[in-house]
Amino acid sequence: KDDIHKGVVGLYVYFFPRMNVETRKNVLPYHAYVGTLMFSLFVTATVVMGVLEKMTFIKACNNNGEMNNKCVVANTYGIVVIFLGGAVYLSLASPHKSLIPEPRYA
Repeated sequence: KDDIHKGVVGLYVYFFPRMNVETRKNVLPYHAYVGTLMFSLFVTATVVMGVLEKMTFIKACNNNGEMNNKCVVANTYGIVVIFLGGAVYLSLASPHKSLIPEPRYA
């Protein structure tokens, strides 16, 4: 239900040419940061789920209560991917450096 509201607000603000320019300028940073956060989380989650799925299919983890070396490597890789995804988001969302260009309206 909340996603529908966000979509409606996005369509209303950006696709209707009669929207006030100040409103577009005010909404743009939130739009960019939420989009970056969603992208970072989805990429990170997809990679971690893929590694988990692979380990499940080859039955590498939990062989008679012991962890195989492949499982340890996969878990370490998953943790590294999670930290790298967080670092990407933090670098893009840094308040000191704005990657969002000022919109130009004619």
